[in-house]
Amino acid sequence: MDAWLKSALGAPWSASLVMLVAAVLGAVIGGWFSIWASRLAMRDSLKAQLNLQRQEWERRSAERNQERSDREQREHDERTQSDTAAIRSAAIEALFNCVNLLGLIKLGRNLPDPRILVSRDH
Repeated sequence: MDAWLKSALGAPWSASLVMLVAAVLGAVIGGWFSIWASRLAMRDSLKAQLNLQRQEWERRSAERNQERSDREQREHDERTQSDTAAIRSAAIEALFNCVNLLGLIKLGRNLPDPRILVSRDH
């Protein structure tokens, strides 16, 4: 066995074989490390991308909620203005009716015969 090992190590191709094995072993270990490093980097990149996407979804959701809130506030303001306008128009109509009734009463008092005001022909 010793003689065979000495002859194998003494042969000119043995140094090349040892270098080849060392190179292959280095390539395998280096490749393994590079695969794990790229896997870790890709995982971190995907996590960062997912966080950005989640932030974008939250921003869009907040914008939709804000738009909905603004629209509801505008609709409420419009309803309030519409109700106020309706109340004002009813009050103005009642005021004009009162003024007309007062004018009619004044006209009725100034007539010599109040039955003329009530007759259908007139």
